Amino acid sequence: MEKGTADYMKQWQKPGAPADVKAAVVGAGPAGLAAAFFLARSGFDTTIYEKQPNAGGVVANIIPKFRIDPKAVQADIDHVADHGVKFHFNAKMDEVTVKALKAAGYDYIYYAIGSEVDNELKVEGDRSKVFEALQFLESFKADGKTVELGKHVVVTGGGNTAMDAARAAKRVLGVEDVTVVYRRTENEMPADPEEYRMALDDGIRFIFLANPAKIESGKLTCVKMALGEPDASGRRRPVETKETMELACDTLIPAIGEHVNTDALKYLGVEVTAKGWPEIDPETKATKTEGVYAIGDVNGPSTVVRCIASARAAVEDTIDKVFDQIKDAEVTQETELVEEETEEMEDEAYLEAEENFFKDVQYRKTHLCTDCGSCTKCKDIEEYAQHEAKRCMDCTYYCNKCVEVCPNRANVAIDMRFSEFTDDPFQILHLDAFCNECGNCAAFCNHMGRPYKDKFTLFSRLDDYKDSTNSGFYVEADKVLVRIGKDETECHIDGDGNLVGEVPDLVRDLIEQVFISYDYLLTRVEE
Repeated sequence: MEKGTADYMKQWQKPGAPADVKAAVVGAGPAGLAAAFFLARSGFDTTIYEKQPNAGGVVANIIPKFRIDPKAVQADIDHVADHGVKFHFNAKMDEVTVKALKAAGYDYIYYAIGSEVDNELKVEGDRSKVFEALQFLESFKADGKTVELGKHVVVTGGGNTAMDAARAAKRVLGVEDVTVVYRRTENEMPADPEEYRMALDDGIRFIFLANPAKIESGKLTCVKMALGEPDASGRRRPVETKETMELACDTLIPAIGEHVNTDALKYLGVEVTAKGWPEIDPETKATKTEGVYAIGDVNGPSTVVRCIASARAAVEDTIDKVFDQIKDAEVTQETELVEEETEEMEDEAYLEAEENFFKDVQYRKTHLCTDCGSCTKCKDIEEYAQHEAKRCMDCTYYCNKCVEVCPNRANVAIDMRFSEFTDDPFQILHLDAFCNECGNCAAFCNHMGRPYKDKFTLFSRLDDYKDSTNSGFYVEADKVLVRIGKDETECHIDGDGNLVGEVPDLVRDLIEQVFISYDYLLTRVEE
């Protein structure tokens, strides 16, 4: 960012006038700002509503300044505003309900109100000595000189918020020592390793397998814990023992997670689950109400990057809906002939662009070195960085790693660009007859998968088909046995090359493509 922003801004152009599609984003934290940025860049008329007098959310108001430079945060906010996004600060709840925003003419609404409520710590004694983590961090960020904690501070929790709270408390005037108490062991801590290391570097003391029970007269009584059986998270459940310990404690800061304000969601008009979280599509973040999305921490405490990812998923879903509407409108206005010609031209242009894309990727795979001679000496770091950046394989869209690494060529990339049932250009077909289950494809899989087990499989022998648990198909003459999970269907290929039988559409397209373009894969093998 420091080295690239100036060059980027020289070539950046402000978007033109927005289209006649209005979007409202409620919340100006990372998710809200990201949604507004993606929307404005795509041509939506976008407004952010924020209850605070400033934008930035947790990053601007909670995360300590020693973690991130406020100038960098403001630069991002300014860049969002430069895209034409309008900001409405000090917004009231009744202004941002679904009903009110729809009445104001907004076509799409994104709720990014975060998880702002600290989970309550059950501790007996003097509750006036308990300072909730988010409240403390907000006060520290606003003016650390006015915060009073005493000499001895204890933070309970093992996540990144606990690390922030402990490191911030260490910087408060008058504090002599800060101790983090966590009910599991170091191995179960959810905090990022780097955050934990920085806390250690700041002189924070850690006590594991302990849980606060009572705070009174400058002392915190903790129950010693032991690890039991794993819980739903996969971590071993902490179990209380009969032993206790005492710590000097003037202030206890619980950092044991946050949850969404369920009552606020209901007031806004967002349907919630039995546990109080928004009821959404996990992929698109769409709620039960048409045109309304819930993004970011409102779906559970997360990270800045994941909040941005959820915003992008929601905006991309919106763009798909807008294009579908445009397409439907065009269909009603054009003749069938014009439609066919247009689709043919678009298909040809799309295929040409995609072919060029694949050629470029293949070139980068086989020409990774510029042969400039400087890389071997590593003298020019800038040049080396530029060279490495060009090696990007776009594997989020185009990943054939399991095809490349299989020594037996047991994985084949089937071209599926014609299919309307997948966005992926290729589907991996596993060839059972060629596989010796060496596990090489699993070791190199970018997505932590096991292609030799997970991928749809072509079986060359009936006995292999029956012995395997893989989903896949076996061909005998015009009969095709198809297994999806534990469900098996007997199909056949008709005279036009169509697969006849009740199978999922993508599976049907894949099998038909094998018969049409990859029939050499159907060659028999020796019994």
